[in-house]
Formats: sequence, C-alpha cells, structure tokens
Amino acid sequence: MQRLSVAEEIDQPIWKLLSNYQGLPRVKSLLWLICKNRLPSNEERVRRCMALDPGCSICGVAVESISHILQDCLVACKTWVNVIKSELMGEFMQLDMIKNCSIFDPGFFSYERVLHESCRLTTGTVRAMEARREAIIDYRLCVDRSRCWEPPPV
Repeated sequence: MQRLSVAEEIDQPIWKLLSNYQGLPRVKSLLWLICKNRLPSNEERVRRCMALDPGCSICGVAVESISHILQDCLVACKTWVNVIKSELMGEFMQLDMIKNCSIFDPGFFSYERVLHESCRLTTGTVRAMEARREAIIDYRLCVDRSRCWEPPPV
C-alpha cells in the first residue's frame, strides 16, 4: 500500500472532516484509528503478532475485522439499533465500507481490483511465455535431411 505524505493526507476530505470534529477527544481518537485502519481488531493484532486468534470472542466469527467490530457483530448491531432511528437502520446497515475506503483512501486496493489485476498480469505472462516458446527455433527440425554430407574441398 502506497503511503501518502502528511501534506497529501491532510488534503483528503475525510481528514478535513475529522479535524473539524468538535466532540469528545476520545471519540475523535477512535475515528482517527478507524480512518487509518489501525483499530486494534483481532485481525490486526494477529497481523502484528500480538494475538494468536483472529476470531471475535463475542460472537465467534472467524475473523474480527474493523467492519465486523463496527457493524456486523451482535453487540454492534444491538448498539446501533439503540442509537439510530429505526427508519434509518436499513440504510445504515447497507453502508459500504469498502466503497468509502476506495473513495477516501487513495492507497486502498479492493479485493476485486487486486484479483482483476492479478488475472490480467497472469494472462499477460502466459501469453508472453507462449510467444517465447513459439519463437525458439528447434534446429533439429530445420535440418534438411535429404542432403548428404559432402567433404570440404581440398
């Protein structure tokens, strides 16, 4: 993932929004960790060799990611149900974090983009190898076997 300079990062819309946030400092800090994808989820803790199990200890899902902590876990769902108006709940639960990351984080690569790029590169590599194999001349096949050997002139 390509890292942005501090100046480039500050110019991103999400950082302007976050810098203008007037709420509690601990909430601002939490939002900053979420935006930087540094919230210490079990998935992140395993990546940093700080934990062994990437799963959620509350609901038992295999990988506890940031989106799981904030949206998918049973505790998160119950919290949001109590905080968000019921008529807006459906819209909230369909927020697409990957889409948001692709908009606000220029260094973000979606799984689809990585897979598409991998397929493209693999196809190009296979075609190049086939073209190279076809270009290699098998000299055994190029010998004219109908002619006999003649000694050189003396």
